[in-house]
Amino acid sequence: MTNFASRHRHQRGHGAHSHHRPWPGQEYQFTENYNTLASQGNEEWFQQAGVWRFGINYDTTGIDFPYRWAGRPEDLEMRLIDGREQWYLLPGKSGEVSGCIVMDEEPPIGTNFWWGGLIHEFVGVENNYIDPIWWMWGRRKAEAIED
Repeated sequence: MTNFASRHRHQRGHGAHSHHRPWPGQEYQFTENYNTLASQGNEEWFQQAGVWRFGINYDTTGIDFPYRWAGRPEDLEMRLIDGREQWYLLPGKSGEVSGCIVMDEEPPIGTNFWWGGLIHEFVGVENNYIDPIWWMWGRRKAEAIED
């Protein structure tokens, strides 16, 4: 099992739209991704244009940032737009994201490099290679990569 926590500060002049799922703390199995969980009745977890999420990526994945989380509700402002809840991280505010990936099977050979990224869905990765680690299957702990 791999746990993480990350904190980000919003610097721009308008609110960063963060949809309301998956909330921090969501646990993924290594064999799952945000699409597999979305298809199990969590449609708001699918990618949505303009939404910001924090993701974890690794070097042999076929899906860019397969594990994604929205910010904590207590860090965000909720607005009701067209009858739907929309969550925003306001300028100058910070948000925290945390989660867990359970290694339910051995990863492919060469899956060693893991990192975080701040994703602006359908736009790009705003901040890539956050806190990269070198991780080897069977080791007791991940080692941070020195800059």
